[in-house]
Formats: sequence, structure tokens, C-alpha cells
Amino acid sequence: MNPLSLHPLGTDAVGRDVALRLIAAAKPLLLGGGIAIAVAFTTGVSLGAVAGARGGRIGQAIRAAATSVAAIPAIPLVLVLGLEIGQGAAPLGLAWGLACAPGVGMAIFHRVDALRREDRLLALVAHGVPTWRAVAVHLVWNNARDVLRMQAARVLAGFLAMESALSYLGSAGVAEPEASWGNMLAMAMRSGDGAGAASLPVIAPVVAIVGVSALLWRAAQGPAVRAVPGLHERRAPQELHDGDLAATNIEVRNAVRTADGRRLAHLDALHAHPGEVVALIGPSGAGKSLILRAIAGIVPAALTASGRITRPRLAWVAQDARASLDPLRTVRAQADAGPEALKLSGFPAARLDAFPHALSGGEAQRAALLVAVAPRGAPPPALLLADEPTTGLDPRARRSLTRALRALTRSEAGPAVLFVTHDQRLLPGFADRIVPVGSSETPPGAPAPLAPSPRAPSPLDLTSTTPLLAASGLCVWPGLTRSPRRTGRGAPLLRGIDLHVHAGETVCLVGESGSGKTSLLRALNGLCASNGTLTLLGADPRGEPSRRTQMLWQDPGTSLDPTLPLHRLLAISERLGRERDTVGRTVDEALRKVDLVHRAKALASELSGGEQRRASLAQIWLTGARVVLADEPTAGLDAARAAEALTLLRAIVGAEGGILVASHDLTQVLPLCHRVYVLHEGACVDAFAPSDAADAARHPFTRDLLDAG
Repeated sequence: MNPLSLHPLGTDAVGRDVALRLIAAAKPLLLGGGIAIAVAFTTGVSLGAVAGARGGRIGQAIRAAATSVAAIPAIPLVLVLGLEIGQGAAPLGLAWGLACAPGVGMAIFHRVDALRREDRLLALVAHGVPTWRAVAVHLVWNNARDVLRMQAARVLAGFLAMESALSYLGSAGVAEPEASWGNMLAMAMRSGDGAGAASLPVIAPVVAIVGVSALLWRAAQGPAVRAVPGLHERRAPQELHDGDLAATNIEVRNAVRTADGRRLAHLDALHAHPGEVVALIGPSGAGKSLILRAIAGIVPAALTASGRITRPRLAWVAQDARASLDPLRTVRAQADAGPEALKLSGFPAARLDAFPHALSGGEAQRAALLVAVAPRGAPPPALLLADEPTTGLDPRARRSLTRALRALTRSEAGPAVLFVTHDQRLLPGFADRIVPVGSSETPPGAPAPLAPSPRAPSPLDLTSTTPLLAASGLCVWPGLTRSPRRTGRGAPLLRGIDLHVHAGETVCLVGESGSGKTSLLRALNGLCASNGTLTLLGADPRGEPSRRTQMLWQDPGTSLDPTLPLHRLLAISERLGRERDTVGRTVDEALRKVDLVHRAKALASELSGGEQRRASLAQIWLTGARVVLADEPTAGLDAARAAEALTLLRAIVGAEGGILVASHDLTQVLPLCHRVYVLHEGACVDAFAPSDAADAARHPFTRDLLDAG
């Protein structure tokens, strides 16, 4: 009988079956690797999450300590720890876990820190979620699972290599008679097995070590980049020249088609020549941004695009401006910021050394445009794809930007501009052609009329009521900290702010981009450092954000968890609502209220900008908020949806609630406001009722805003 029929991989020097010992040798890997992962995650994830979420001096101290420990070579550290703790898989796993903990902690720190800078943490805290749960569940578990998986694979792969090497050398690894791939290889080499069938005891552990290590390191690199079925490229016909864009039958669908074959976006035909401005219009959720992504060739992996396209060298300005910027480099490091480029984008030269997270929404929008038209180390684009580039800009800045874009296209070698917008007032005199998404291209002409604005609200009798929100002499410092100890450092962003909001009132807060409207809203809810007198629902919110107050964030994509389906996301708000005695408000009812029933199973990251904003309104309704601080609630919405959103916001808080709206679009919010406060150069320079807007005694900056709007 052939011995290999009983022992397919042969036997070792003392007659033990190699195949069985090969299987048994996986036990130290699983035991020690499991201990290493548990130790590294318990220590590293905890410290990394605290450092990323806390920031400030505590975060810097934890990061400095982790960096110092990570600088120590891993092999000597493991040898010292292993010799001190003992020999075997468990002690070696403990030592390796301690050595890997700083690396795991730094990976978690960077992910949580990025989410904190996106307002994700502040949005959860303002929503009523306890801070520890917001960090542990919503930031680490829901949004960093890919990092956790990759780090687990790296720890396990490193342990396999370390244990195999130490066992082979016979030092601190797994010793005989316990099976280990390293000591199996060492025994086979010492016994002189090296020819014919006898070489199997040598080959088997080598193949096991190399194969498992390759699989683990592949998993540690993240998911493979899979080519998404995309658009067919075609050679430009004779009538098209270099720099032209031509696209036909563009269609974007779900990668896994639903039963009804739901189509997310469609465009019959489109062309743009150098020097032209072509505007894409359509209602919120029509797929304008998806069409732009399809043209740029960056359709998300969950979707599939089809059609034919010829595209030139292009630049992309995303709807979320910070998505177009490198968060680790300053604006100056990303753009050739010459005088012409600065004039075109309107970006202030004094802010060139700022990082993207330190910019206001309007400044980030202008920085993205600056990087697009004047990228550092690259030629200027022949096609500029601009997705809502005027979002977050005040009327004067919007007018300046469209004029600058028009001047850019008319310059020598000016690019073609594909411009997505909801603000159709910008198009006359600016766009050469208008293309409604979902239908054929239309000839030049005036855009469709705007939806009629609601009537101005009737004045309220406020003499006998106590304000829901009142601030007097309020000074606000920028930043993400709520610590009052930071209020004495540096000059305040805003000073001497006096305002009040009564029950039944909608109050408007206006000002140019970067004037501090967002920081003021955060300070009023206790999410930003401030001093002065502040009362919200009868208490000072600076100790803890009021549970009856909700924020409507400027960019809803940074406040919604992108990893959760919409229905589950709203279920969290429903639970919080039950804690606040708002029994009877259900998720299904909230979805119907904001017309998102058909998107209940979609991830928050798959919603359009307008749909994300409506989802935020549904969250507020479910929590039963009495005061809403709304930051740019009409941004990214067409005129009809904007009017609906403001009317719905009033219905959500009811007659006993109050709303403070920060906005750039006076024409949309002014008819719904009882009172307007104007911020300029760090102070409130004007306060008036809409009926008094035309008064000649208004502040000059107020008159400029009204004229530009």
C-alpha cells in the first residue's frame, strides 16, 4: 500500500501525520491572533475614539503617546514582552496586541476625527444621543467597520508572520510538542527532509504560511476596486473638436435592478463646446448630480451607468464642496492661487493657508472652484462640471461667481461649463442653453417661472409672552468645542449679539458667506463656545444641549449616518421622540410627510441633496422639537421644494414652536419671517420686520443684500 494514501502529505521525522499537524497548527494562530485582536482593539479603539471625538489637548496627548509607542520597533518590543510574560501562543498574542494597539488607535483616531469635523458628532449630540453612544455606535461601529476589519486582518497577518518566525527560530514562539507551522518547518529542515515525497513536510507549512498571509494582507487592503459598468467611449466625429463634450442616452440605475427596473437619472442628449455654459435643471431628486457623475466617470459602485460619451479633460466641483478638497492639505497647497484665479473664485487670499475643515460653507464652495479652475501641478480643464456651485453663497457672491464664470468661458481657451442649479434666476444672461434632466435638450430661452412665494406671516403680539430663545450681549468663538474655558482665547467671531425668538415666530438670520451664521446657531444650542446671557426654553443650553431643540444642518449629508437605511435612521429619532412624550409619531408617517416613502430602504448616502434635507425634516418631526435652528434649509432645493420645506418646517414645530433660519436666499425666506437679523463684520448691524425692508434708513449692507437678492 502506498504510504501517501494514508498520509497524503507524508510524515515528519518522528512519524506524525503532516496533514493533521498542519490543521492542528491553526489553533495557535486562532488563539494567539484572537487575543492579539482583542487586546489591540480594546486599547487602541478606546483611546483612538476618545482622542478623535474629544480633540483639544486631551486628543493631542493621546495621539502623541500613541505615536511615541508606535515608533518603537515591533520585533524587539514583542521579544521583550514575550520573554517577560512567557512562551506560547497566548503570551505572544498578548504581546503582539500591545504592540499593535497604537496603530489601531491611530487608524480609528483619523476616521473619528474626520467624522467629527463633518458635524456628525455634533449632529448626534444635538439630536439627543448620549456622547458615549454617539462615538461608540454611530461613529466607530457604523462608520468605521471597514477600518476595524482591515486592522483585524493586519493584526492577524502580523501575528502569523511573527509567531512562525519565532517558532522556527525556537525562541519565544510555540514550542514542541504543540503544533505550529513555524516549528513544523524547523523540524523538517533539521531532519534533512529534502528530496522526493519526503519534501512535503517542508513544502506544506511554507504553503500554509504564505497562503494564509497573502489572504490576510489582501483583506487588510480593503475591498478590491471593481470596475463599474460605465459609459461607452466613442471617437469624436468631425464636427466635434478638442474640448467638446458629447453625450447621448445617459442612464443611471441601481446596480441590482429592482423589480420595476427603477431608473434614477436619464438624459437623452447633451453637447457643450468650449466657451459655452450649459445648465442642467430639474426638481430635487431628478438625478442631476448623478448625470454629472456619469459624465465624469465617477458613478458610485452601487449604481450602473450606460450610454455614449466623448469627454475632454475635466475638473469637478462637487455639491458638497469639501468633497472636492484634500482635507490634509491647505488651500494654497492644492491650487495655483494667482490673482486671476482668486478674482474668479472670490476666495479671500487671507484664507489660503487654512485647511478645508476650518472654512465656512461659502468659503469651502469658493475654494473648491479655485482648485478646479487653477489646480496645482496640472493644466487648466477644458470642461468644468459644477454641481450647485452657488450653494452656501450670499446673493452678492452668487452674482459675482456667475459673472466670473461667464468671463472665464469667454477668455482665450476658455472651458465649457456644465452648470447644475436649482436657482433659475441665475440663468438669464448666463447660460447659453438649458437642459432639463429626463428630457431632450431645449433651445435657449427664459427658464420656467419660479413657484409663487407664500404670503408674509401676520405680526404676532409679543408683549405678554416669554421668548423661547433669548440672547443678550452674546460673544461667540469659532470651533467645535463646547468648553466655556475656551471663550477667553483669541478674538471672538461674533460679539454683542442680541436676539429673541417667541412662540409662533419664524426669525431669519442673514449675512454674507463666512459672517458667522452657522457658529451662532451652534452657540445658541450650546454646541459652540460662547459667553454672555443665553436662555433656551428657560435654561442655559451651554451645560447640555436642550432635548427640545433640534438643528437643521447646512449640509445634511454630514449629519446623517451614511451606513444606515433611511427607515432605520428615522427609527432612532422615533425612539428619542417616545422619550419626549411624542407618542403616536411613526416612521411611516414621517416618510409620507416628507414624500420619501419610495426611498425608505435606501442608504442615507444614496439620497440626493434635496432628499437628505427632507430626511432631516422627518427626524425633527419625530423628535417633537419645539425650537428649530435651521442652517440654510432651502439650499439644494428648487423653488417649489424650498417653499414646501419652509412651510413643512413651520408645521413641524407647530404654533407653539419657534424657528430661527440662517439663509442666503432672502427672496425665499423673507416672506415667511416675522423678523430679520443682519450679521456683518462680527456684529448684528440691523434688525427689522419684512414690512420695513424698503425703509431708506436701513443699514447700507442690508440694502446691498436686498438689492442683490
